[in-house]
Amino acid sequence: MMLLLPLIIVLMMKLSDARFHTYQRMIGCELLEDGSITGFLQYAYDGQDFLIFNKDTLSWMAMDNVADITRRAWEANRHELQYQKNWLEEECIAWLKRFLEYGKDALQRTEPPKVRVNHKETFPGITTLYCRAYGFYPPEISINWMKNGEEIFQDTDYGGILPSGDGTYQTWVSVELDPQNGDIYSCHVEHGGVHMVLQGFQGKAGVVAVWGVRPRKGGEQEPWITACFRIGLLNQRFSQLFGPRAPLYSKNY
Repeated sequence: MMLLLPLIIVLMMKLSDARFHTYQRMIGCELLEDGSITGFLQYAYDGQDFLIFNKDTLSWMAMDNVADITRRAWEANRHELQYQKNWLEEECIAWLKRFLEYGKDALQRTEPPKVRVNHKETFPGITTLYCRAYGFYPPEISINWMKNGEEIFQDTDYGGILPSGDGTYQTWVSVELDPQNGDIYSCHVEHGGVHMVLQGFQGKAGVVAVWGVRPRKGGEQEPWITACFRIGLLNQRFSQLFGPRAPLYSKNY
């Protein structure tokens, strides 16, 4: 999970031209899962990017000719540039870790997704499959449809990751297909909150789902969820794509 500590300051100024102008400063840092850190500091004027700080090169990027005047003045003060770099990499990260400790019960909680697959005939001869994931936290999630074991993008529609109102999130992905083609479609969901669940069920109209874990590079286990839509000889095709292992149990619903 990526942790972010942002600080945004907005000032409104009324200059001699009798118009109000906005001056914004955004500063923050990120602590990534692998332990690496990043930091950012930038300014905007009237809603447009003005100056962006590069802590690695100790320099400012000017977004227009007016900003370039300020850039030259600020880059002349090397002590201030080093101070900004140190603040982003040390003090900001220290504050971020402190806040993480204060709120670790909420920030580090995980809720695995619940996944539901259904379908409906949207046009004559065209069926739309829906894969919905809900009740998960944190919001980072990967969800996609695959056809015969390969990811597909054509005729696929994605919903945004939205709050559910109870502290968890929800999302969905759909795909249109011709049920006469005999292909197998599978919905794959990956989420850090899923640890180890292995169960299967078979529902009406040949919807089959399998939950489990698979090895990740480095020997760790990677959570995965698969839901397959049976068209034609599913049992034979399912074995070809996913191996001979059958679900632990199945039931109609």
